[in-house]
Amino acid sequence: MGFKVEGFKQLQASLNKLDVKTGVATLRKAGRKAMKTVEAYQKQHVHVVTGDTRDAITISARKGGRKAKSRVVLISVGPTKKSSGRGNSKRQLTGVNQKAIAQEFGNVKTKVDPFIRPSLDVNQQQVINTLTAEFRKLFEAIK
Repeated sequence: MGFKVEGFKQLQASLNKLDVKTGVATLRKAGRKAMKTVEAYQKQHVHVVTGDTRDAITISARKGGRKAKSRVVLISVGPTKKSSGRGNSKRQLTGVNQKAIAQEFGNVKTKVDPFIRPSLDVNQQQVINTLTAEFRKLFEAIK
């Protein structure tokens, strides 16, 4: 499935008029607001046994870093409970992550019942509409 979004050159030109800190903050705020419907969908469609996977579904908005110079902001939604370890153990998957992966892709004990990918597929137009409205508000305030 694909979709086309136009106007990124105009958006970039408008964002370039802002200082970097304000531009990044604006993108993060608009992205978080746009992804609220995706988050709600995931929480509604995840299997609930103990509720820990549903409770771990959050929106994460972070700046692009040294490794992602072409990315200004990354917005993600899903179970984000992390390990409390340091170094390599910090990146290990927790039980919450394992449950979400098992539901999304299936395994020997669990049938495939995706909730992460469909959450964006079902809500993509709402996400685009919300982003458009948020950017429009911002740029009207700048004029």
